Amino acid sequence: MLKMASTNPGRETERQKSEDHLRHLLEEGFLTQRAPYNRFQNFLDLKDDNVFAAFRRKLESFADQNKYSWQEMAGDDSWKRNACATRFLVSFGKEYWGDHPEVREKYLIADEDTCSWSHDQKQ
Repeated sequence: MLKMASTNPGRETERQKSEDHLRHLLEEGFLTQRAPYNRFQNFLDLKDDNVFAAFRRKLESFADQNKYSWQEMAGDDSWKRNACATRFLVSFGKEYWGDHPEVREKYLIADEDTCSWSHDQKQ
């Protein structure tokens, strides 16, 4: 999960609540391998179905090009999924969650509620 950027100290508490809520959703199984796609779209802050479809195609292509097996990633070994996701974010994280407002506006929902890459990439 990406850590939300802190641009306004007054919003720090709200952002922390939001981060805690997202972490809770993950821990409680809201996002699982079998969760509906729209849950992932919302979690990733992607603005609409077209952006999310393009994102999925890019992820699928990336995984295939880097020899990640979809069967292995769908199995119990979370290491493969995490490795693929981490490498994908290193390659494309800035494209979706970067600091440029025009890029964020193109891909993401309302900017004040979204994650930021790359200075918050460790979360």
